[in-house]
Amino acid sequence: MFTIEDYEFEKIIGKGSFGKVYRVQKKSNKHTYAIKILNLPLAAQIDKQLIINEIRFLASHNCKHIIDYSTVFIKHSSIYIVMEYAKKGDLHQYIKYYKSNNKKFSDSELFNYFIQIAQGIKYLHKHNIIHRDIKTANIFIDHNNNLKLGDFGIIKILQNHSMQANTQIGTPCYMPPELYRYQRYNTKFDIWSLGCVLYEMMAFNPPFNGRSIVDLKYKIFSGKYNNQILRPYASELRYIVSLTLNTNPTLRPSIEQILKLPALLSKLSILKLSITSDYNIKPLFFEQYNIPRKQSDWVAIIKKYSKPIISSTKLPSLPSITKTPISKPISKPISKPIYPVPHPPNKPKPQLYRPKPALPILQKPEPVHKPNSKPSKPPLPQNNKPKENIIIHTEQIPILSNADNKEIMDIDLDIDKVSQSIKELRAQLDIKLFRLEHLKKKRKTIIDNNQQAIVAGNNHITPHPPLVPISQLKKNTDIIPNCEDKLSLYKASPLSYMSPKSRLIIKIGSKHDSNYFLNH
Repeated sequence: MFTIEDYEFEKIIGKGSFGKVYRVQKKSNKHTYAIKILNLPLAAQIDKQLIINEIRFLASHNCKHIIDYSTVFIKHSSIYIVMEYAKKGDLHQYIKYYKSNNKKFSDSELFNYFIQIAQGIKYLHKHNIIHRDIKTANIFIDHNNNLKLGDFGIIKILQNHSMQANTQIGTPCYMPPELYRYQRYNTKFDIWSLGCVLYEMMAFNPPFNGRSIVDLKYKIFSGKYNNQILRPYASELRYIVSLTLNTNPTLRPSIEQILKLPALLSKLSILKLSITSDYNIKPLFFEQYNIPRKQSDWVAIIKKYSKPIISSTKLPSLPSITKTPISKPISKPISKPIYPVPHPPNKPKPQLYRPKPALPILQKPEPVHKPNSKPSKPPLPQNNKPKENIIIHTEQIPILSNADNKEIMDIDLDIDKVSQSIKELRAQLDIKLFRLEHLKKKRKTIIDNNQQAIVAGNNHITPHPPLVPISQLKKNTDIIPNCEDKLSLYKASPLSYMSPKSRLIIKIGSKHDSNYFLNH
């Protein structure tokens, strides 16, 4: 296993919340690497799980558009992750250089960089991984001008039973609107960040920025960005930006749909690129670990992901050389090395350690039956039948595809819409029913007043015109639909049992007989 003494530290190239990144040179082969140092005492319980996820993914991936992994080791409560060093820096430095020199990326460069980034994201999404921090500072460029994704410190590995996440994490300028609304999200998180990266390469600024986090939220919720600054570029690039920066995650395309766009497929042959179909990953990625509590637990985990110096092929073992005591000086030189004389076959070989004697087996004495003691119960009859071999059929848990995931999200969205409409109809129905009860009471009062006036002989009171008989009115139960769901509609109850909000709506909306509502 490698140690910190095998590397020569040159300079610091990055900082994080609980770690730093250094550029180092290996002393044996003079190769340059990047070492990420993570301080374990500063990491919380959630951060420890993120560290394990980063190590197991880097040590298991097989994608040329993701930063390469060398080894990992632990020393003095710190974890050292040795990775590939990008000689040309990151994409953020490229953008700053172009901006300071009044240069612009050409359309072919933008298509080339975008396709390479998208292929790295596709590898992640194929294994149900969300990067959650895709930005120009985490996209590195090697000496062959190849773009590679890096910094997997906050990746989320989705499980088959839960294909969504809800942790509020990421860089504010690149976070999608569903994260600010505290909603559950999926791989469409990275699609929004990818659109922000493409826009920043074209405009040299992020699409959404604000003086405060509240201002930034308002701009992200609106989804409006400066489209005029993108006019010099191809219409296909502007169309991709509009697709990826859609505020509705269900309408946002997946990474596979983006790579199948005709505009990108036509550029593959021109740019001499190809979409890889090899998404293999090492079995180490699927191993699960509990959160370590002490350093010995970390040593056991990291030992599985550290690459040994010597290959796994065993070399032939040589006999050991023993020094014989020399009593007198030897005049003649010894031409051959002195090997230990083998023991004759009759004598046993000396043991390196003396085995401990086996402990005697203590047997319990048989119980003595006293005359006054109660008779013991007879032993139960033993079943001498041989036990049948129980075969447990284990089936592999099916992996949820992106199409199934999209269907689940669509059904969930439809259920929310239906439940919301039921709530609105329920509120309207309550208001209508209470309004009907009020009019019935008012109608009864008018009829009683007319009858009293006729009996008393008050001719100066004009009788009310005849009203429709109650038998001809439609019953209330006819308009109440049957609903077996939890959101069931019910018949209106007396006004005193209504919520204060409903009573206030009826009181403000009514223009007849305000004393009725005040008394009730």
